[in-house]
Amino acid sequence: MYLLSYPLDSSTPAYGNGEGLKSRSDKNICEGDSCNTLHIEFSNHLGTHVDCPLHFDSDGASITDYEPDFWNPGPVGIVEIPAQAAQLLDENDLLSSTGYESLPTNIQALLLKTGWGSRRQSREYWESPPGYLPSLADWMRNRFPELRFFGFDSISLSSFAHRDVGREAHRAFLKHQRPILILEDLNLVRVEAPGTLSEVLISPLFLSGADGAPCTIWAR
Repeated sequence: MYLLSYPLDSSTPAYGNGEGLKSRSDKNICEGDSCNTLHIEFSNHLGTHVDCPLHFDSDGASITDYEPDFWNPGPVGIVEIPAQAAQLLDENDLLSSTGYESLPTNIQALLLKTGWGSRRQSREYWESPPGYLPSLADWMRNRFPELRFFGFDSISLSSFAHRDVGREAHRAFLKHQRPILILEDLNLVRVEAPGTLSEVLISPLFLSGADGAPCTIWAR
């Protein structure tokens, strides 16, 4: 089994260097309490997380609008593109990616390894990551008609250096009759590309009506 998600902690990078996780002790055995508990505060788009249609579509589906089986996609394909800082990737990059030729058309999730996971604790991870062009969404729908998820090892679909393009890309993926949900800030360091995963289980924090949520993602 692999974990494709990072643990949430005070060092978790936030998009645009925004507010990160805050936690404080509510109860502490060492201070005479009967147990240990934490009070935790963080954005629902911090760390490894999923964007649902509601994130960019006021009429879109939320976390709790999907059946349990939806979160267990298969088959899952993995490709690799060594992306540059602030690069905007599109269908031509996917066509030339390592592993594209072997992808079956019935994949339900596509994971892209860019190598940016190795920069996760650096400023450039949030400041100048690669992003994605809006045209990629419809190209994926045509090429992979069963696709539910698109995920990658950078902080967001939107490069902080190209935020206007990033907003349009989010709408292209999410505001559609066949939305493709977005998995951001994946941990793909140990995953070999190209390849396939025989099983993936995406377990989002089950927040009622949320437009997205942190995820623990298990893979085999």
